[in-house]
Amino acid sequence: MQPVRVPSTLRQPKWAVVFSLQLLMLSTRAQSAPQNSPVDSARSYTIVQTDWSLWQTPARSAPRRGALAQGAHITPFAELLAPGCQLPWWLIGPDAWMCPDNAILAESTSSNHNPTATAPATRKVLGHVLVGNNGALGYDRRENVDVATPSAEMRQGFMLGYVQAFGSGESAVLLTTHGFWVPARDVQHLTPSDFHGSVVEGDLDFAWVFTKRAQVYSAPDVQRRAQFIDRLTQVVVQGQQQRASGLWLKIEGGWLKSTELRVPELQQPPTSVGIGEHWIDVDTKTQTLVAYVGPRPVYATLVSTGKGRPGTEQSTPVGTHRVWVKLIQSDMDNLDTADAKSVYAVEAVPHVMFFEGGYGIHGTYWHDEFGVSKSHGCVNVSLADARWLFQFVGPHLPLGWSAVFPTAIEPGTVIRIH
Repeated sequence: MQPVRVPSTLRQPKWAVVFSLQLLMLSTRAQSAPQNSPVDSARSYTIVQTDWSLWQTPARSAPRRGALAQGAHITPFAELLAPGCQLPWWLIGPDAWMCPDNAILAESTSSNHNPTATAPATRKVLGHVLVGNNGALGYDRRENVDVATPSAEMRQGFMLGYVQAFGSGESAVLLTTHGFWVPARDVQHLTPSDFHGSVVEGDLDFAWVFTKRAQVYSAPDVQRRAQFIDRLTQVVVQGQQQRASGLWLKIEGGWLKSTELRVPELQQPPTSVGIGEHWIDVDTKTQTLVAYVGPRPVYATLVSTGKGRPGTEQSTPVGTHRVWVKLIQSDMDNLDTADAKSVYAVEAVPHVMFFEGGYGIHGTYWHDEFGVSKSHGCVNVSLADARWLFQFVGPHLPLGWSAVFPTAIEPGTVIRIH
């Protein structure tokens, strides 16, 4: 299959925050501005474009505040004439300014706008697929599939999100999150893991089996029972014994070798964490993640961190970081890495929390090998865990936004990797 055209968003490096519009990366020289003018707050709109940029102050050189999702409802609370925007800047939320220049807006009325309704962050992703051995061609119109010149080529192993399915059998086609129609026969549906962590209501007195299955013993080094515990099963740890053969952990009904378990360990908060502040601890040795409120653990789960040697691009960067942006979803790939031994492209990665450059915590729909180092450097968690963590980690994402950046009032959550 000869290359046709890879969508520009798929050519972004894996650490890039991919938005439909590049306005988030623009900046202009800051200039002084006059005072606010009153605005009729009854005037509301719905934005047609996706990922429309927001700034913390009415200047394109200001720190980013976030991005509006397609279909987000907007009510301008104030207007401000200032450089960088031909029309007056709009204040649409706390420290959230938008320039309405070139924005396609549909006016909302009291009859069609409910401010408490859920605005779509993106078109709802119905599922994910893996491109098969022969690759897949994408078409900009459904009726062009197999009969017109394709608009894009997806290589073998690429993973795509789709938002619409049409037809059945050999004629079935899928609409990807990048707007390309792909023959369903050229892709394989992916089934995400149903694994999830647990809310902690006391001590971290549990563990997970991470080997294929664990043999249960009646006592350390004694008799094996005809009993096994499957991988990713959570067990409550009731005690432990150190023997010459290693550490053994007591569970209900028997004993397990500690080498077959992933056990989260209680950690003290970093000095940068305030009293009662949310923070995350990721232990690359035990492949566990624990969410804390101050010194108190509140959630724990298994992860997959980077598979590379320490200090390499495919290792998870150790240290204490803060979330610098949260995204409802993003695309990740290494197609611009000239010396990459193999290429990959993953679309519609859900609930992304970047904490150091392009390294972040995010949902993972393509494997369930949690408890094992497997990623290209990010912290992989299950889809259920990603949803929970996305709500826990600051800054919070306002309704109708697709991305949010920290502010001085609401900084990014501390993520400690060790």
